[in-house]
Amino acid sequence: MKLSALQQSYLNRRSNSFRGSAQLDSAADASVKSPAAIFWLVLHGVCCLISLVLGFRFSRLVFFFIFSTSATNLYTAPFRGTAEIAAHLDVRSTPVTGTAESVPANTTALMASSTSRVVVGRHGIRIRPWPHPDPVEVMKAHQILERVQREQRALFGVKNPRTVIAVTPTYARTFQKLHLTGVMHSLMLVPYDLVWIVVEAGGVTNETASIISKSGLRTIHVGFRQTMPNSWEGRHKLESRMRLHALGIVREQKMDGIVVFADDSNMHSMELFD
Repeated sequence: MKLSALQQSYLNRRSNSFRGSAQLDSAADASVKSPAAIFWLVLHGVCCLISLVLGFRFSRLVFFFIFSTSATNLYTAPFRGTAEIAAHLDVRSTPVTGTAESVPANTTALMASSTSRVVVGRHGIRIRPWPHPDPVEVMKAHQILERVQREQRALFGVKNPRTVIAVTPTYARTFQKLHLTGVMHSLMLVPYDLVWIVVEAGGVTNETASIISKSGLRTIHVGFRQTMPNSWEGRHKLESRMRLHALGIVREQKMDGIVVFADDSNMHSMELFD
């Protein structure tokens, strides 16, 4: 009787323990399924992933600095002074002249031995001698090109060139001499017969006359009654009227040629006149 009572109590305790564990499991499942638990679980996973990536990159950087062969060249070459650098250079007091045959044979070997390596960061830069061309051969090549162009111009160029009539509107200002001198030298290089008409706003001045008198060209220096305005739009309009005034002079004097508007603020190439 006692034995059956003990067995019954034992069975009751086991069933109660199983029910408690089931309740705990259900409570755990409920806690896992809650939104707060899922949020903290995802946040924990993201933090673990970030730490894994950062740790991997840091370990790669440490491995690179320790086992890299070029990292040993960071501070192996100390800073050299001016005297030490000049000691390795072959400085000549007189330039080497003559053809390539007269240059000593050991010059190439000397230049090759003078090459060095400059350490910048972790990478070395090798310095090699710059292959300078022979100036005598370069001059010969330019002379050949100039002669070919001259022969082509004589064969295929203009047989009977007409007179070039260059019209330049100008006015007295601070940088007038600079601009007018540039146009003057361009016109002096023209290989054709040329007449230079200079129309000056505000009347003829001695400063402009002294500049154009040095050209040696046939010049016509005339003045325009109106002075140059300050606004850009007014200047453009007045310059157009000054060009028309120069065309009136060409008509009055019955000049025959090709009119070119050569402003003092522009650059002119010789191909334009060809």
